[in-house]
Amino acid sequence: MMNAKERIVYISLELFAQKGFSGASVRDIASVVGVRESPLYKHFKNKQDILDNILVIMKERIELVYQENEVPRS
Repeated sequence: MMNAKERIVYISLELFAQKGFSGASVRDIASVVGVRESPLYKHFKNKQDILDNILVIMKERIELVYQENEVPRS
């Protein structure tokens, strides 16, 4: 089961994919998560901070796949 921060990230990623970064608002994210906007700000400074967090997670996952598959570095 996802904690609140993980759920915000997951929902945000889905909304960014559907609506684009500019088209998805913090209000949209909060609505789908099922909370008001203020709890989101306990975990993230703003929408850009959510996206930055997603990018860090994706980079970590890609790095792990590279390691598991022994992908050579250039």
